[in-house]
Amino acid sequence: MSIVHVWKPSAGSSSSRHSRDPWTEETIGGIFARQGRRSLVFDVDATRQAARQRALPCDPVLPAAKRRLDAVCAPGDIGRKRGEVVRTRTTALQIHTRQWIGTYAGKGNGDYRAELASALRAITASVKHCAFRPAMALIRLDGAYGDATVVAQLQLAGTPFVTRWRGYLLLEHPQMRAVLAHGPTTSMTRVNSGQVIEVFALWLAETG
Repeated sequence: MSIVHVWKPSAGSSSSRHSRDPWTEETIGGIFARQGRRSLVFDVDATRQAARQRALPCDPVLPAAKRRLDAVCAPGDIGRKRGEVVRTRTTALQIHTRQWIGTYAGKGNGDYRAELASALRAITASVKHCAFRPAMALIRLDGAYGDATVVAQLQLAGTPFVTRWRGYLLLEHPQMRAVLAHGPTTSMTRVNSGQVIEVFALWLAETG
């Protein structure tokens, strides 16, 4: 989908009006494809935060030591971060209105698929609350959600999405290699840097 309008400011931007009146298709903004299709973008972002743990004092005259982070952190994959324990957090943001749709956290490595499912339910409820068509929602995800299991989960939900694949195994798919062997479907130039971005259209056929 080629985007020609990336941002449309909302009419009546005063906070008092937003608190009184529900959003309408004329005031909520959106992005528009060349064919005129309109989408409301929701950003689902998963982050992982590591925490340092200092040595606890051990003295019989002191009360039993207790770490405050035990309630929200646990051992897990810290990657390149410094720390002994880690926690995850997933947030869902409506881009055009800057409304937080939901935030979800987990101890340790968390359950990113369960957090995504919660975010999808909150986004669907938000769209229905504004009396918009569910197909208008376009979900943008970061690399934490760029694998096949998550893509299957999103396809099952039936919501359009854009994500960044976090591995290179997909490039070995025969259909992917056939598409990349030809020229890009379209290209665009970034205004600030002049960098040219090539876009390839790909539809993977389901196989039994």
